[in-house]
Amino acid sequence: MGWENFSKGGGLVIISLIVCFPIILGSIYALFKSAPLPRIRFNRQRREVYIRYKKQDWFIPWEKIKAETKEINTYGRHGVITQAIFNLYAPHPKTKQYVAVFSSNCAFAEGGFAQWECIRSFMEIGAEDCPEPSIGNKHPIKDGRIGRMIMEWKEGDLIGAICSLGSIVLLGEFLVDFYDSWKLNEIPDFKDETILAWSMPLPKEKWTQPSPRLQKEITERQQWLDQQKAN
Repeated sequence: MGWENFSKGGGLVIISLIVCFPIILGSIYALFKSAPLPRIRFNRQRREVYIRYKKQDWFIPWEKIKAETKEINTYGRHGVITQAIFNLYAPHPKTKQYVAVFSSNCAFAEGGFAQWECIRSFMEIGAEDCPEPSIGNKHPIKDGRIGRMIMEWKEGDLIGAICSLGSIVLLGEFLVDFYDSWKLNEIPDFKDETILAWSMPLPKEKWTQPSPRLQKEITERQQWLDQQKAN
């Protein structure tokens, strides 16, 4: 059948292209498709959280939100592998059963604690107490793998620069930097008039105040922090 000639020629190349074409096409489609970002908005003036869950709009009191961080250690022949996930839970408006409305992978439990602390600080103290976003302020070239390679070359770290070049050429790691700045920096679009009206600022006297129980816990926690700083 002439298979030897076919395989020696461009047959294997053609087969490889046929196999890889769907993967390449799917990757291009994923790049131009909107990122599946969670539609959650925190309103510290109303002390409520808007959640878009399965095509339903929920307005949940802030003090009803629960957070959880799970950490799993996998023990193998080569050591310990740690994985952690951070979840936000909200009660279903009808059943009152708590469901997960947001999940985020983090390397260690401390990463989940940090995410919750950022959310809590925004709702209880204000935006000024939160760190600057790490994605929006990064340039895909200067602050990415390419910029790191250039910096290592200038500092005389030849091995580090070669390793960075290898990750760029062989693994395409620079694409992750572009994806972060292009897709994950996208802010979910809220067009519904009800959501936009709910998001409008309120006069100071109309701000919802914390419950007495939460206010007591906030005061005790702040006193503990002040004491730790003093020590």
